[in-house]
Amino acid sequence: MELSSTINITNSSWELCGALRLFISKYINSNLYINLDSKHHFISNITKELFIENKPNMYLGNPGNMIKNHINSLKYFNINCPFNHKYIYDMSKPFYSVYTKDTNCLLTTMPYIFITSIVKDLISYIENRENKHFLDFYLSYNNPKMWIENRFINEPYLYSGYLIYTDKLKCYNLTPMIKTIESWDDDEWSRYNLSNDTLTNAINNNYKIISLHRKSINRINYECKHNLLNFYKKVYNNKLYELISNNIIKL
Repeated sequence: MELSSTINITNSSWELCGALRLFISKYINSNLYINLDSKHHFISNITKELFIENKPNMYLGNPGNMIKNHINSLKYFNINCPFNHKYIYDMSKPFYSVYTKDTNCLLTTMPYIFITSIVKDLISYIENRENKHFLDFYLSYNNPKMWIENRFINEPYLYSGYLIYTDKLKCYNLTPMIKTIESWDDDEWSRYNLSNDTLTNAINNNYKIISLHRKSINRINYECKHNLLNFYKKVYNNKLYELISNNIIKL
């Protein structure tokens, strides 16, 4: 894979992963491709219709502070938000926070379905506009300087901004996010999500995904780990459960 001629890429990084999720479109022949994330585990049977009906699905929800990426993408493409969200700004820190109470926001969450031809058009647009290789642009736009200046744009919001800019958001079904349990750290919210009651409710209500961040695995308490293992034992076969209990979540 030809990467970039001006940036020396020697190590994996969050920024490089984001760039490659778009750049890989150059090597894909299918009309669509789905990006997954290793922290997202499917926990019940899924079908094609979860991702694609008459059109691919684009999931909506509340992205928390990640909504800043959406705002920055709108600024980059010089467009207005079609959803008219009301934002709440917390300027008390250098990396200021932005939130909204709206639950119909575009998300950055995987699984994320890309239309291959549109991603290729996005890359061509940026390379022509910036007069540089796409990876050079992306990695320079998501470096610490851009974080300090609050100008960063991650890959789903760069893509969705381009969809709005080119009036191609209509190529998607806008639909609520797949039922998901999330745990990102050892905090009150994660402890609630990994409680026995919450996990049992997820099974009874046919939740599709559990999102378990590596920080959470390392930091959650014994009770949460015990609840998780009981949960995985119910939703997976013995072989997969043993893989998880022996290598990922250890009591």
